[in-house]
Amino acid sequence: MRTKLPHVYQNNILILLKTKNNKANLRGSIVKIKELIQLPQARQLFKNTSWSLIDATIYPLLMIVATPIFIHHLGPEYYGVWMLVNVLIQGMQLFNFGLGDTTIRKVSMFQARSDYENCNKAINSNISLGVVLLFVCFILGLVVSLTPILRLFHVSASENNIGVQLIILGSATAGMKFIELVFLGALKGLERFDLAAKLSLLSRGSVVLIAVLLVIYNYGLREIFMATVLINFINLLVQWLVLSIFHKGFWVHWVNPFRLIKTTEHRYNLWYWLQSVVGMCGFLFDKLLLSYLTDLKTLAYYSVAAMIGTQIHNVLTSFGIIVFPKVSARLERKQDFMPIYKWSRFAIAALGWGAVLFLFLTSDWLMAWWLGTETYLFSKPYIMLFLAYESVLIIAIVPYQIINGSEQLRYNTWFEIMHRSIQAFLIITLGKMFGGQGIIWGLIGGSSIALPYQYFILHKKVLKTISYKWPTMFLAPAFLVLFVLSKEPVYHLFGIVGFLLTFLWYYAKPVVKLLKIRLKQNG
Repeated sequence: MRTKLPHVYQNNILILLKTKNNKANLRGSIVKIKELIQLPQARQLFKNTSWSLIDATIYPLLMIVATPIFIHHLGPEYYGVWMLVNVLIQGMQLFNFGLGDTTIRKVSMFQARSDYENCNKAINSNISLGVVLLFVCFILGLVVSLTPILRLFHVSASENNIGVQLIILGSATAGMKFIELVFLGALKGLERFDLAAKLSLLSRGSVVLIAVLLVIYNYGLREIFMATVLINFINLLVQWLVLSIFHKGFWVHWVNPFRLIKTTEHRYNLWYWLQSVVGMCGFLFDKLLLSYLTDLKTLAYYSVAAMIGTQIHNVLTSFGIIVFPKVSARLERKQDFMPIYKWSRFAIAALGWGAVLFLFLTSDWLMAWWLGTETYLFSKPYIMLFLAYESVLIIAIVPYQIINGSEQLRYNTWFEIMHRSIQAFLIITLGKMFGGQGIIWGLIGGSSIALPYQYFILHKKVLKTISYKWPTMFLAPAFLVLFVLSKEPVYHLFGIVGFLLTFLWYYAKPVVKLLKIRLKQNG
């Protein structure tokens, strides 16, 4: 995230560079830089960036620390029950109507217009819809608990009893998350990512910490889920209070969400909702298929690997989402956002692929120490494949956010439909042939086939700069996948050299050009 600073302060930095040998000018320039740092824009930029970084890293670290504790105290089978119930509960997110993304877009758009009345109305309509969905989820949880659905996934009679109770409790938690999406989305739309990050970290971190304490003191899954419901309710109250304090003129009141959905400004809800429905189906389908084809113990080891890939992706997405309101606001002001695309593409790719390389190179000692030798040996094949999958999926983050921030978000919906459909076909086919590893190969293959369409839409419909270069963006992740999955030293060398060269050429070089242009303009 970047804030353009007044021209006079940019000149002060150049003066510092040109007069570095002059002590008097140097001292004067230092004073000016201190003034620059004290600008409200710079301070807010620092807070947004730093707290987004903290939220993006602390929660995954908590999950990484907590996972072996859960497996050790609960055992692989009951940890598998937990993961299976989570998959079923997460399926309720199909009803979210794109609440988070819609709130970000509308708030950023109305703030750019200084239309505070419609901004408040947009927030309250989504809060009202979230309350409705909370009751829908709870009723749906009661209905699902009366069905024998858990028996389809090799759940024993004793495990089924606890699983039914977890579904009911988990449905309440899932419903409350709809309202949380609106509160945090409103703060992000106001570009108060620091507040949203603090509240998100408090909400997710408190749940994990309490769960760890309960399992250490030999409490079971039922007590963990009951505590989660209570903690999420308290967090909603805190989020409500914070938004009321920091958004002037905002007050929470009921707005008929069904009436407002029919208006022009709310037509985007449908596209965001369809995106989330298709994306969530794709996210859950591989785990459900694995549970059906194998057993809960295999699901536990598969979930460990999936958690690693998911946490990497969530961290990167939390940075990428900063692009969303920036693009929406610039389009509203008819400003160029190509520099945002190039900078964010480089930053996300560098962070993500750096994490993949680090985990691959250190996995045999770091993950074995973290998980324990037995759990790591069972999980290792899945972990390596999920690292390869994430290497490909990383490049989808920035285009997704930019298209959603533009007026062309329907193309993201069509992309998700095509992407997840191809993946579903491949994971069913390969999963029946090769089990869990075949399922991940299906995920890799589906993304590799579908992502070129996303980039084509981005360049043609949003950036309007079709050229021969955009397909070559896929060379870097292809070489990285070769490096991660190959066993022969010659392929290792070929993969890493090819990856570094293509990354520098297609991702780093455009950013260097932007820096040179900026320096030339200020010179």
